[in-house]
Amino acid sequence: MSHNFIPSPGAQGYMLSNPSVLCCAALRASLDVFEEAGGVLALRSKSEKLTGYLEMLLEDHLSQYINIFTPRNPADRGCQLSLTFPAGNMMEVFSKLCEAGVICDERKPDVIRVAPTPLYNSYADVWELVEQLKTILIPGYTSRSPAIGVTTWTKRHKFMGLGVGVAVIAAAAMIIGKVRR
Repeated sequence: MSHNFIPSPGAQGYMLSNPSVLCCAALRASLDVFEEAGGVLALRSKSEKLTGYLEMLLEDHLSQYINIFTPRNPADRGCQLSLTFPAGNMMEVFSKLCEAGVICDERKPDVIRVAPTPLYNSYADVWELVEQLKTILIPGYTSRSPAIGVTTWTKRHKFMGLGVGVAVIAAAAMIIGKVRR
């Protein structure tokens, strides 16, 4: 056997024979978080309900300002809704949502993606997002929500962002807490 290391070409050269202890600890902690939330089936059920609630509120209150082009059948989508803005004001809306502490995603030229993630979003979060959109899109509209307002909203940082990026941030604190136990 030679004592010279010759790495495999490409991505295989970075493979390990065993996963690292830190990766396993993080995986174990994340599995505990999912178990505490009732498991994947419970989260999917909540996801369908939260996204359906968001869809209903947008249709009932903002249909003249927003178009939803995500599939309507819950079996054909996840928790994300892709929104377009017929007035051509997507970047303005996106900027104001960001200023208000809402974490969402934009796809130029005219799409904002929002995702009420069932692990950490509530029905109140969805309602507050729609209230925020109403204050941005409807001239003269003043929300009655106590959560709407730059100071309160920014302090609460409602996550309506895309699952992976935001979930990593949200789960990191939970995982670190689990690893320390």
